[in-house]
Amino acid sequence: MQLLRKQIIVIPVEPEEKTSSGIFIPQTSMKPRNRGTVTHIGTEVDENLLNKEVLFHHQSAQKFEHEDISGLLIFETDIIATLN
Repeated sequence: MQLLRKQIIVIPVEPEEKTSSGIFIPQTSMKPRNRGTVTHIGTEVDENLLNKEVLFHHQSAQKFEHEDISGLLIFETDIIATLN
């Protein structure tokens, strides 16, 4: 599968289930994470983003599932920063 233009698929990092002091956080209180790893890139995206951990705008992300690929579909402009 090849994404077109400036689209990217990100696998989000799962939210923490307990605090550093050991208190469990209920699922209703967990916020969606805006951090993940880029797994697929479009034809006009910089190849250096592939397999990088990034911060992104979560509000613009859409769930994406196709065959064995699942994640969040975002545009390159939705990336805030790279972490590694």
